[in-house]
Amino acid sequence: MPNNKVLKSLRYILLAIFLIHSTVEAYLHQLLGGGKEPSIHALCPYGGLESLYSLIFGGTFIEKIFSGTIVILIITLIIALIFRRSFCGLICPFGALQEFFGIIGKKLFRKRFIMPEKVDKPLRYLKYLVLLD
Repeated sequence: MPNNKVLKSLRYILLAIFLIHSTVEAYLHQLLGGGKEPSIHALCPYGGLESLYSLIFGGTFIEKIFSGTIVILIITLIIALIFRRSFCGLICPFGALQEFFGIIGKKLFRKRFIMPEKVDKPLRYLKYLVLLD
């Protein structure tokens, strides 16, 4: 059975691969003017959420987002339900950025910033307001 250090290294490699892939796809989409390469929204489950929201409240899909993003959203939800936080911790490019910035911050500042609980508790609910918007 692999030790914890090997698993941690494998996790960082997976995060880097997905982050690089998403960055290259987004760059190619911008470079080619949306030709062959899909929009970054087509690669992200939040694009599916945006598309679903538009379908429910506007009656149409967003033109620049493929209907396949709904499939990506559903797959992500299933993965999240089965494997809990595996999507954000292994696949999501934003999770990768957060992880890598955390590592850089720890190396630069030598300690971890802890948000005071009086500030942290109310701000936890802010994500739901952002989701509804």
